Amino acid sequence: MERYDLPERWEWKKIGEIAKVVSGSTPKTNVAEYWNGNILWATPKDLGKLNSITIDNTERTITELGLNSCSAQILPPGSVLLTSRAPIGHLAINTKPMCTNQGFKNLIPGPEIYNRYLYWVLKFSVRDLQHIGRGGTFEEISKSMVESFEIPLPPLAEQKRIVARIEELTRRVEEMRRLRRETIENITYFLDSSISRIFRANGGWQETTLGKVLTLVQYGLSSKLTTEPHGYPVIRMGNIKDGRVVTDDLKYLDIPTSEASKYILKKGDILINRTNSAELVGKAGLFQEDGKYLFASYLIRLRVNPEAVAPAFINYYINSPDGQAFLKTQGKDAIGQTNINAKQIRQMPVSLPPLDEQRRLVQYLDYLQQKANGLKQLQAETEAELAAFTPALLAKAFRGEL
Repeated sequence: MERYDLPERWEWKKIGEIAKVVSGSTPKTNVAEYWNGNILWATPKDLGKLNSITIDNTERTITELGLNSCSAQILPPGSVLLTSRAPIGHLAINTKPMCTNQGFKNLIPGPEIYNRYLYWVLKFSVRDLQHIGRGGTFEEISKSMVESFEIPLPPLAEQKRIVARIEELTRRVEEMRRLRRETIENITYFLDSSISRIFRANGGWQETTLGKVLTLVQYGLSSKLTTEPHGYPVIRMGNIKDGRVVTDDLKYLDIPTSEASKYILKKGDILINRTNSAELVGKAGLFQEDGKYLFASYLIRLRVNPEAVAPAFINYYINSPDGQAFLKTQGKDAIGQTNINAKQIRQMPVSLPPLDEQRRLVQYLDYLQQKANGLKQLQAETEAELAAFTPALLAKAFRGEL
């Protein structure tokens, strides 16, 4: 950490002066007698899954024989576990005796330093630790690097006051984040429920299939794309978001107009992911842009007669819980990934009210979607603000300004 002026009675200290640094180790994995004992043995994976400061359990355990076979040491409760590679900077405080693998440099605090203060000052210093770990075959910080790393150290009582303030404020931040996320979950549930009610309250609606209202079902263009902005912009799977086709993060294809003309999108076209993760396959987006855009492989274009069917109504239906449930029951490949094809899309059952009613329902659903998107945008902005809050808080804390 780069030195700066400290308040009175604070001082810069090397970690090796205030804590004992202990490296982790791993018993031989092919010796069964070394494993599944009663000694907790942490890996970076264990810390990566944590949602709290402390760790009280590990995915794997070792035996006394395993411990004695390598250089691992049992760490007393209250030690600060620091991953030193893959990645550098995961942190936790153990509440039970445990040891770690070789991907750690663990710190046993001395009497001058409060373990939770050490945790937070190291969390603030992760970027600096990562920086000093660069330069080898892979990023890693050594025991000597950790021992010589300097941190600002106030008196013990001040350390505890600072930690109490940090944890009070970060708790409030996490509560705000939780409430925001619950709001998004609630509005998403409300939107899905509203859509489901609309498409299920279909007394007197015409029962049909998508195939009978589609005038075009077409697979996308399979060609190598480029980031160079030459030729035609191409819509890909990632451009389908929240029922819309967005035109950011585009790639391009430079082909003759005669070839491109077959794949140029028109307003009102619906694009649907035909293969992807289970979460994304079957998601559809309505194209409403001006300009000549093509669409890529792994997308299927659907076109309806807008004089008979509202494209946005069909798009909402495909993205509805019922529409998605139908598509996700379709064929799976050898590794269990869902893939849908034109035939399955044509077979999708759908109930259609009169065209005027479709348009009225689309206006209502557009209103709900707009509100949901606004809340999601607010949540994204809040997440960004909260992500910036903790580093700023820690910077003030370790300059004595908190």
